[in-house]
Amino acid sequence: MPRRPVLAECKICGGSATVKHHRATGANGRVYFYEVFVHRNGTSHYFRSGGVSGRRESMSTFQEIVDRRMNNGKYRFKEIKSLLESIRGTKVSNTNVHRNLERAMRSNLVQRKTENGIILYSKRVKDVSESRRRITQAIMTLSISDAGIAMTTLLRFDNDSEESLKGLTFTMPVGSLNNLHEIDLEIFDHLGKISKSELQIAYSYAGQTGILINFNRHIGPSESGFLFIENSFKTRDSELKVVLPLDVGSLRIHVTGHRERRVSIRKRLLDGIKETYPDYITRGSLVNDRVFTEAEFENASKGDTIVISLEPKGH
Repeated sequence: MPRRPVLAECKICGGSATVKHHRATGANGRVYFYEVFVHRNGTSHYFRSGGVSGRRESMSTFQEIVDRRMNNGKYRFKEIKSLLESIRGTKVSNTNVHRNLERAMRSNLVQRKTENGIILYSKRVKDVSESRRRITQAIMTLSISDAGIAMTTLLRFDNDSEESLKGLTFTMPVGSLNNLHEIDLEIFDHLGKISKSELQIAYSYAGQTGILINFNRHIGPSESGFLFIENSFKTRDSELKVVLPLDVGSLRIHVTGHRERRVSIRKRLLDGIKETYPDYITRGSLVNDRVFTEAEFENASKGDTIVISLEPKGH
């Protein structure tokens, strides 16, 4: 009986796809085994078992651009795309460039700024004090229904560095967005609601949007603070991804939904390849055919991605 295709991350482009297994016989009689990643738009990517992941190669190439080519310059998106194509020797898609830029920003390799209405990317000078800023506790709650997803997030953090913490970038599992008016979003700190004028889209592509949040008041050295983020959205994606903006001491995730969907929660490390499962997880039943899944992670790192998969039972 043939294997049923399952949802996975494409090893060529990094996008979501169903994966099937395929074998082929070469002219020399040798048998080759492939994983076939089929995307929603009909595109298929073939990855030969034992080969080098195209995604790893792409990440390595982009690292070379940051280390050797960017120097102290500022580059538009199309200029970075040209650099990537010149090194690889082949055409690359805008999606591929967006993903690499987003990973580089999460890793503190690249920063994004708008000057005179033009978005520019530059190599980021590492701030040694950043390692002394951390989220002590993060609680995310997601309620999933036919109407969409309601999500609340509480972040408590300490600033033990010698510089003020002006804000941070929080990733929402929805995109692509042209502006923040496309979603219901409210954010509060200890002084109250943060004005929409203090919120800016840092990046946005399919399934992820990074929002730069400026606090009502900067968090000074040796001070603590919090953010409460409330938003709702609709998505057809079977995976929800949230990138951690700082190191996290304790992370708790609570998901409620219909019993016909199975919830899987895992942590994808900064390299984008290795995954780990929660230190603690529990499931239970609620009223009206709804169920809950609660998971906890300890000592997650900045740039790690929390992946919440929503799959029909039986898949």
